[in-house]
Amino acid sequence: MSINTTECGLYLEAQKEQIFAQWEELANEKLKAASNAPDLIVRNYLPYFLANLVSELKAFEMDSGSDLEKINNIDFDAKYSDEHGRSRASVARYTVAQVIQEYSLLRQVLRSRLYDNNLLCLTTAEIIDRFIETSCAQAAQQFANSLDEVQEKLISVIAHDLRNPISVARSYVEIGELGLSSSDKVFGSLKRSLERALKLIGELLDTTQLEAGRG
Repeated sequence: MSINTTECGLYLEAQKEQIFAQWEELANEKLKAASNAPDLIVRNYLPYFLANLVSELKAFEMDSGSDLEKINNIDFDAKYSDEHGRSRASVARYTVAQVIQEYSLLRQVLRSRLYDNNLLCLTTAEIIDRFIETSCAQAAQQFANSLDEVQEKLISVIAHDLRNPISVARSYVEIGELGLSSSDKVFGSLKRSLERALKLIGELLDTTQLEAGRG
């Protein structure tokens, strides 16, 4: 029996809830950080991904031209992968490698379900791979961008806050030089201000080693 992409699309559409459930179970088993994800992997964004994939599979046979030409003309919409990557950057102990693995597991589930039901054809496998690769790349890039943004903001805030204890310390040095206060009070205030500055410097250094979920 000759299989076409429309049959594959209709099957995936009818089995979407089972696909979601199987993927979540697999992700919880394989990904160390999955238990820390507040919305469990990309469950919130998976319906949009699958709907777009199904739409392209169902429309594929109606287009004219060679299979390769038609595949190259598909709009692999990855806009929801931006949200996925951004949300994962805020989850404890998530890494970009795990974001990539999420999509690898999704590919595995989609292809295995079609194969087990004698529905997987070469063209559908190629379309699924293109969707996965495009979405994965977009999510991974947004994950990295989100960490960079957070790191830059933290460095800016801490550097700004660092001026306050240093300014206070300088003021007390001038007060001590002018003899306007006792040495005990001057040294006590200097010590507190410098300790505050050192703490902020420590926090600043921590941000340079920022990883997913840290800071």
